[in-house]
Amino acid sequence: MKWRQQLRHGRDDGEHRLAHGIVARHRREREIEKILLDCRDRLLPYEARGSWGKLSQWQIRAVQATGAAMKQFREDTPIEEVRAFAT
Repeated sequence: MKWRQQLRHGRDDGEHRLAHGIVARHRREREIEKILLDCRDRLLPYEARGSWGKLSQWQIRAVQATGAAMKQFREDTPIEEVRAFAT
């Protein structure tokens, strides 16, 4: 039965795993981006935030520091642990 599904979809298990890995990595990158934006836009005091669509130096430094620190995590680190570290 499984071989019929593979023939119908034109994929083997290797292609399926590769596609799943790419999608999972993309989702993780989006989650990390969201964490960085939260740090930049919500966690800093109001006075440290930019105005008129421009980022403040505080916001720029916060994103740089958080991003650099998050690179220390392994790829398989749970996203909840990454979020807890960033906040």
